Amino acid sequence: MILIDTHVHIYPVHDPAAVLENGWKNLQQAAHNLPGGGGASLVLCLAERSDCHAFEALSSGTASVPGRLEVNVVENSRALQVSGEGNLALRIVAGRQVQTRDRLEVLCLTVDAKLEDGLGLDETVARVRDAGGVSVLPWSPGKWWGSRGEQVRAVVDAAEPGDILIGDSSLRPRGWPEDPVLHQAAARGIGVVAGTDPLPFANQERVAGSYGSRIDHSLAEKAPASSLAEALTSLRGRAEPIGRRRSLFDVLRCQVALRRGSNR
Repeated sequence: MILIDTHVHIYPVHDPAAVLENGWKNLQQAAHNLPGGGGASLVLCLAERSDCHAFEALSSGTASVPGRLEVNVVENSRALQVSGEGNLALRIVAGRQVQTRDRLEVLCLTVDAKLEDGLGLDETVARVRDAGGVSVLPWSPGKWWGSRGEQVRAVVDAAEPGDILIGDSSLRPRGWPEDPVLHQAAARGIGVVAGTDPLPFANQERVAGSYGSRIDHSLAEKAPASSLAEALTSLRGRAEPIGRRRSLFDVLRCQVALRRGSNR
């Protein structure tokens, strides 16, 4: 099985080593809580903005990591294998986040592609596909309301299973109802996965790996990104969630901090 956080950011304000350590710890805890989890593959999927280059820094060794951790580049620089304490290795898989002209987010997983912000939603999804990435449309507070929500629903209606994935988020507070798009996608056989979406604040490193998905698929040791892309595109319906989402208080606190930051 694969235990995966499909939406991980490492912003300049973050400590990459803390992201690795917390992601590893949280996914190992999820593996411990699952029958047969001792043989799970643990994965953090990066979704970096155009101004973020943590994967490159980790690959080149310019980002510091604790001496007890060993980071090796695999599969033509599409993934990293982190080894150290514990019996389960952690894979970091490259990926990007793109913003459409209407400020909808699209994740491009499994490749570190150069993609243009500011295009329409349909064209952005097509660019991700052309780059060899896996498209995920992630839920985010307030982003799927009104006309933007209509765009997302139209893309889901037009998609075939395997074309795109829909992303749930730890920013959907515990107890908060699911957006109807998640139900719509799962009913049509569109894959639904989960991720944490850390925000650009200090201490957000702690959430990496705390909410994600279990996918019953194997991960090739020497080609984790390619086999992960296969696992994601073959997913039909909702993947089993692991971990837990954030509290309503935590989400509201983060949204206030985001608004204050955007007004500076």
